[in-house]
Amino acid sequence: MINDCVKIIESFLRGKAPSLKAKNRVEGLFRFFGFDTGNSFDFTSLGEKYLKKLRRTLITIQKASGYNKIKITLSDGKKLTVNNRAIAGFLKKYFIADNKFSAGGFAKICGYLEKYKTFAPVIDKNGVVVTAGCSEEDNPQMATMQWHSDSVWVADLWLRHFDKTACVRTIYTLAGIYTKQEETLESIISTPERHHRGKKLDGPAHIFNKDTLELDTSFNRRRLEAHGLAFGFFNKSIVSSFSTGKYTDFSATEIYNKKFADILKSISLLCRYFNAIEFYKDTTVTTGNWEEQPFCRSMWDTVSVTRAYESYYELMFNSYCNNSEIRIIREKITEYGGITDKKRIKDLIDKGRDAVSNYYPDENSARARDVSSVFTVAYGWLDTDQSIELLKLTEDALLSEHGIKRYKNDSYLAPNFWHQETMDKDGVLRIGSDTGKIFVSNDTGEMLEERQKLLKENFEAQWVLPIPVFVKAYSVIINKLHKQHSQTSDDGEKTRLKKLISELWLKENYFMAFTLSCLTPAGKYVTANGSPGQTCTFPEAYEAVTIITEDGRKKLRYIPGAHTSLAWSVANVFEAVKCFKKDLETFSDY
Repeated sequence: MINDCVKIIESFLRGKAPSLKAKNRVEGLFRFFGFDTGNSFDFTSLGEKYLKKLRRTLITIQKASGYNKIKITLSDGKKLTVNNRAIAGFLKKYFIADNKFSAGGFAKICGYLEKYKTFAPVIDKNGVVVTAGCSEEDNPQMATMQWHSDSVWVADLWLRHFDKTACVRTIYTLAGIYTKQEETLESIISTPERHHRGKKLDGPAHIFNKDTLELDTSFNRRRLEAHGLAFGFFNKSIVSSFSTGKYTDFSATEIYNKKFADILKSISLLCRYFNAIEFYKDTTVTTGNWEEQPFCRSMWDTVSVTRAYESYYELMFNSYCNNSEIRIIREKITEYGGITDKKRIKDLIDKGRDAVSNYYPDENSARARDVSSVFTVAYGWLDTDQSIELLKLTEDALLSEHGIKRYKNDSYLAPNFWHQETMDKDGVLRIGSDTGKIFVSNDTGEMLEERQKLLKENFEAQWVLPIPVFVKAYSVIINKLHKQHSQTSDDGEKTRLKKLISELWLKENYFMAFTLSCLTPAGKYVTANGSPGQTCTFPEAYEAVTIITEDGRKKLRYIPGAHTSLAWSVANVFEAVKCFKKDLETFSDY
């Protein structure tokens, strides 16, 4: 029925008038999907724009109904839902016997990913990796805009291993975005109340157009985590290049370039910006990772900024960095107004760390459980017991079959999200949305409240991008424990630590397998918005869409989301694979 109706609609859009039988066929489809057509229903009066969207919705239903997954049972009884048939085969052969990978088996999986170029970045003219694999027609926001946070994650974790030149161009591009906003940053530095009580755009933008480099004007400009990541990225790149004389990112002569001066100006501006707004206070607002309603007391935002100050301290004050290039760089940062009071920077670091300790175990003032917490663990900011506890709290609250929820009752990417004008969350066809508004990722206030109506209980989007971060988080913990194990002479403590490492090594293996289970198929499929999906890559999330079962019932099924692939997801997987390979050398006997 769906296929016939798609053909009828396509024929009508090409200019061919439908027969009465064809009209009745489409009317029958509307009735099947719960729409009250009334006595004088005529689909040809619905307009070209609507019919094109309806066609896409019907194609999504049709293709998603045939989307096949493979369920495998692990030796401990846990189940994994795998999206790629070859990966399912690898897991059955090399993993499920004892829920651990061997080095040889994992190498074969990595060979498969290499064959399909899973980690080959797509780089634009400004050197930044393209955010998501979607067209401008599908989602102009994600197709044309570039996020600072995504750019940093991708360049730092992934791009520098494939294309050093592009990595450096990313740094220069981001620095140019900050110097373009020098007046905005200086105004907040002199009047911090603009951050605390100002309007949505009273702050530095963290998103820009990847082609024109124009600043975004739709998102709230209080995503502190994004600016903290950029601040730290600038510092880290300079230190790694010049402190050892290896010139990993920059050459010795580049410090005299104007573009390099932009990096140093950006460091100075961000250093003073975070100091001025007192980022460590529990009243300082941020939009966090998810850029929705602003809140306070954010653990991960505070970590990202404090880490940046730690790298700034290393850049400006550590003696081993004291070579000729570093001296010139320090003089320039000082000339641009960067804080040179060593005690003040140390105080900012201490205040940030104290704040994180006070916020633990709650992620922020809006919600205790938010998957952002996994980043804090992955960067080694908590002690071992706290790290294990926070991961357990996060997993228990949010881990799902196809990924992990950002937080409970998250309405972004709710069921049939990309079909708001043609189908509701229950699979009922409709003409126009309930409110006349189309919801997006950065809804706040009343719009966010209205967006909650799209959500069907327990059908939040299940995100892929944080899953590989769990691999790194468990890696950080077991490597700390391994160090303790090698340093203690107490036999009882050695036994306890070895047992704990074995348990956590199994967790790391499980999340590596879970990560791989999220790889998209090697064959044809459609994403949640009806577009052809990219093969053998990692989506932003798995999203619920309406399908028709073999016995003719409607139900929801999770398929790869509209943002497939997502560069941030792929970067996180690349980092997880790198960590896991290294851990296999140390812990394969555990």
